Amino acid sequence: MKNYIKRNALPLLITLTLIITLSLGWTPQPEAPVVLFALASALFDPGREGFLDGTIDWDTDDIRAMLVLNTYTFNAANKFITDIGAVDNGRSAALAGKTVTSGVADANDTSLTATAASASNAIIVFKHTGADATARLIAYIDTATGLPFTPGAGQTVNIAWDNGANKIFKL
Repeated sequence: MKNYIKRNALPLLITLTLIITLSLGWTPQPEAPVVLFALASALFDPGREGFLDGTIDWDTDDIRAMLVLNTYTFNAANKFITDIGAVDNGRSAALAGKTVTSGVADANDTSLTATAASASNAIIVFKHTGADATARLIAYIDTATGLPFTPGAGQTVNIAWDNGANKIFKL
């Protein structure tokens, strides 16, 4: 939490939580899935602006998740996917079942396919527009047991959003 406050000028408490389950084709113990438990870090400042000015509408826009290579360093001022450089290691389809009850963003669990066998250290949630130059960054999630991790190229990464009070994030 101290790092969150240092990185963000607005005293907005955001709790983003997800669980990443890796489909490895093997298990370290019989029937034991490999699970990473994550508690997220921050919202991108332009993402916050998007919610306030109406350019991001959580429950109606095409919102997706992206696995991010560990070469990316969080910058709250980044606005679009093109601002973060070549750090994409796989993207989900549009999140389904999105809700906004009591200022809490939630959606059904999702998955993505890793594009490279490269160390990845975060998930970025973004508004998909069809063009990276206009795809608005929303949330950055990097605090998790087991992160960073290195998925196999073509490996499915299952993302189970938190079922607690704050779901994906709370405004």
